Amino acid sequence: ILVKEKGDFEKGFELAKEAYKLKPNDPSISLALGQFAFEAGDHPWSASLLQASASRRSGDTETQYHLAKSLVALGRINEALAAFGRILAAEHSQESKALAGLLKAIETTGDKNLNTDGLDFELAEAWTQAFENNRMGDSDAAVAEYQQILQTYPNFNVAKREIALIQTKAGNHSEDILKLAREAARAYPDNEELKAAIEILENS
Repeated sequence: ILVKEKGDFEKGFELAKEAYKLKPNDPSISLALGQFAFEAGDHPWSASLLQASASRRSGDTETQYHLAKSLVALGRINEALAAFGRILAAEHSQESKALAGLLKAIETTGDKNLNTDGLDFELAEAWTQAFENNRMGDSDAAVAEYQQILQTYPNFNVAKREIALIQTKAGNHSEDILKLAREAARAYPDNEELKAAIEILENS
């Protein structure tokens, strides 16, 4: 792994392979080799190695994270979500709750781009950062993160919802925010916060 971090990927990959030959049942080695295999584009082997590692230490969230990533690459989204579920069961931070919300949104919004291409891990990180910025009172930074998400996933309605709610609360009652709120409301017709925001925006 140290070799990998220094940029000599091929050497690190070969060292990991040799270590695996010597200790195929070592979960740490399986984890390391699984990460190398993923970066090399061998997603089936990566998933197999990471599943073997996870079976020997199911509570290790790093292993579950990399396993989820390899499963996403294979299009096995439900299994990836299950791996994320195990992470969330082991971690109870605000960031984990934000990630749980993102995963739930992906399941419920029916965004074909997300469901077909898999969960974008940069999206998960951006979502978590936006959540944390908003929690800390930096609404401008949170909105910027959500807007960045929408540049990649323009139909991701949960990001539209969050922008509309934050901006309405901040007093930004523009037509653009009203448009976002209405678009989000079509995906979340029973969301009381959105209903209240739209009423404020329409009457401002």
